[in-house]
Amino acid sequence: MKFMDFGCFKTEGELYKRMILSQKRMLSDHYNPDLFLTEEFVKEADWPGDTEGRLLLALAMLFKALGEKSDYVRAYFEKILSFMNEDGYLGAIIDENNINEQSLSGNSWLMRGICEYYEWTKDERAYAAVENMAKGLFLKTLHKYRHYPIETDMRLQNTGAESGSLTGQSVMGWLPSTDIGCAYIMMDGASHAYRILKWDALYDLLSEMIETFSVVDLKKCAFQTHASLSCARGMLRAGIESGREEWKKEAIRQFDFYIENGITENYENLNWYTRPEWTEPCAIIDSFILASEIWRLTGDEKYLHLAHRILYNAVYRSQRENGGFGCDNCVGADGKALFVRTYEAWWCCSMRGGDGLSNVARTICAVDGEKICLPFYHAGAVNLPGFAFKIDSEYPYRGKIAVSVVSSDEREREIALYKPEGALDFSVSGAEIIKEENGFAFVKKAFKAGDVIEVGFDFKLEILPAREKTLPDAKTILYGNLYLGTNAQADLPCPDIKNLTLTDPKRACFEDKYGAVYAPISLITFESEETIQNSRVQMIF
Repeated sequence: MKFMDFGCFKTEGELYKRMILSQKRMLSDHYNPDLFLTEEFVKEADWPGDTEGRLLLALAMLFKALGEKSDYVRAYFEKILSFMNEDGYLGAIIDENNINEQSLSGNSWLMRGICEYYEWTKDERAYAAVENMAKGLFLKTLHKYRHYPIETDMRLQNTGAESGSLTGQSVMGWLPSTDIGCAYIMMDGASHAYRILKWDALYDLLSEMIETFSVVDLKKCAFQTHASLSCARGMLRAGIESGREEWKKEAIRQFDFYIENGITENYENLNWYTRPEWTEPCAIIDSFILASEIWRLTGDEKYLHLAHRILYNAVYRSQRENGGFGCDNCVGADGKALFVRTYEAWWCCSMRGGDGLSNVARTICAVDGEKICLPFYHAGAVNLPGFAFKIDSEYPYRGKIAVSVVSSDEREREIALYKPEGALDFSVSGAEIIKEENGFAFVKKAFKAGDVIEVGFDFKLEILPAREKTLPDAKTILYGNLYLGTNAQADLPCPDIKNLTLTDPKRACFEDKYGAVYAPISLITFESEETIQNSRVQMIF
């Protein structure tokens, strides 16, 4: 099964609105390469290649997903090339006896951006840049990861801000960062380079990185969750491209460990394992991509349900009204209320948001031969060979979806329709359900232009035990896949859901008899900056 190729779909509705917000942020003066990308900026960067790479990745992905031309992105790519050092990457030439792990992490994002740009445009200069960076930087680290400092007595602990920094130490041939484990973010860039180049030496590097990462005690070492998840994504890609099933299984094991040990009550992340200080949308986006990819590869419905919870309560929650992405507190470990810790992490997360939302858009549809799967009910249009259709959707706020056939060669096709966990009175009209399994209802028919499949279901308003075990008798309110919270300056007792009335069905907002509103926590994106900055949403009761 595979998700949609860019160019085969168009998004509409809330996802489209969020993508446009993200693109506007990426095209704002703050990220204008003619203003920020200077010799001084490149020379003084603490994370060489990081901003340049994340921005290129965001722009390439958003322009592809929105079906727009590459002229702006091409000009930016050409500008980056003019700042490359003699070995083909950004920043100072690496000291192979004192490897700056932040340089590896930053330039890995640059590699990812260039790889995505190359796969989009087939620009031979981008292919050459991938070769140069792989040879000039990545392969210089071969055999070095066996000496990466992972023991707690080898590096400083319990230090670091939202934007990590070098600790000032030199340990076993490495210059460590407070973002513990960030050297393993390079797994993401190295695996993408391997997909394009298929070099044996890159395979050897991936093998070494996977072997050494797999034995790390992430909690004991307080690894950064973003670093571990980016590594897991790269590991999964490496497994797919190499055919190494054990690499895929290890990536899944790492993701399962994260879900058990690294998330907040609303599926955002703890920035470090065992250090719940703030969340980071970079990691949240990694977790969505992993959940949806693991579902695609395995068909295990638990990962699809996870992807829904992550998307609607964490990814969407983290986007701000200016289109950027910011950090929250770690609700659960940090009490019962969810509030903004950093309005916008413009130096990293806002750019990853563009990449993340574009990956979300690709999940509008998945195909396996003649079989068509709708795993998320994103509003939009899909154009497949011999079959095109439009999706009108009020999900996740309401269980009301219509799939309208625009054109068809009238061959018989099977369509799998997502059945959310806990959905009530699930029904389909316009085609007969032939089976239900693995979280889907299946219909089969020789569809004609003008045919409409209508999907309907209800959600149950539920009070569930919170996952956070340090809060006795803590509960959460769930409506479908949406966590509900209420604005409150002090903790309130759990409401009696029998006294909550659905007052805004299109946004899944409820009200009690005292006028308190219980609304999806993700709706904060569309409030004013002042409201977002000052919000305190209680979601644990």
